[in-house]
Amino acid sequence: MKKKEKKAKQEIAKSSADRMRSASGSVNSSHTLDAFLYLLMRDHVTPGEVEDIMNQITVDVSEFSNGWLAENAIDVRKRLV
Repeated sequence: MKKKEKKAKQEIAKSSADRMRSASGSVNSSHTLDAFLYLLMRDHVTPGEVEDIMNQITVDVSEFSNGWLAENAIDVRKRLV
């Protein structure tokens, strides 16, 4: 591909991304938890799946059956908050 064609395609992609950002609303946050949840829902699970998980959390204290996974979750939470 020629340099000019490649540059033109990059400009089209950039302008498309700018239009999508403008249409959906550009939001900024300095909270790491916001960034984590955004990336999680953008790349890995749907917002609906996150909402389903939120609905499963109904108690003040959770009991975990997998200690390693629980410790990992606690570690991630400590780094995010």
